[in-house]
Amino acid sequence: MKFRFRLAAVVLGAASVLLAGCAVPTAQSLSEDTWIAVAIDGVAAVVPAPPTLRWTDTGRVSGSGGCNQFSGKYTLEFDRMAFSALAATRMLCVPAPQGQEDKFFKALELTRRVQLADGVLLLLDEQGQPLIRMVKGSR
Repeated sequence: MKFRFRLAAVVLGAASVLLAGCAVPTAQSLSEDTWIAVAIDGVAAVVPAPPTLRWTDTGRVSGSGGCNQFSGKYTLEFDRMAFSALAATRMLCVPAPQGQEDKFFKALELTRRVQLADGVLLLLDEQGQPLIRMVKGSR
C-alpha cells in the first residue's frame, strides 16, 4: 500500500512539473495587453506591421491584420477558444510577403484551442497544432 501511495505521489509530482510551464489563459489575463503575432503558420511575422489582437473580458476582440483593422467575438472555456462574427476593413494595402494578413485571418477562423507558456500565447487548431504564436506588446 505504501508503494502505491509513493508511486502516485511521484507521478503527480512529475505531472505538475511538466504542466508548470503551461497555463490556460483567462479572459482577464488576455485583456491586460495587446498581443503581437510573431509567427503565423510557422512563418515569422513581418515587422513593422505585424498582426495584433486585443481581447476584452466581455467576449469581444479587435486588432489589426497588419493593414486592415478587425473586430468580432470570441469564446473561451478552459483551453477551448473560437472566434466568430469577425469583420475587417477593406483598405487597399501593400501586400505583406507570403499573404501574411490573409493567413492571419484564416488562422483566427481555424483557432479552437489556446495555450499560454512562458509569456508566449499559442492559438492552436483542433488537433493542437500551432497556428499563431503571439507575445505581449503594449496597450
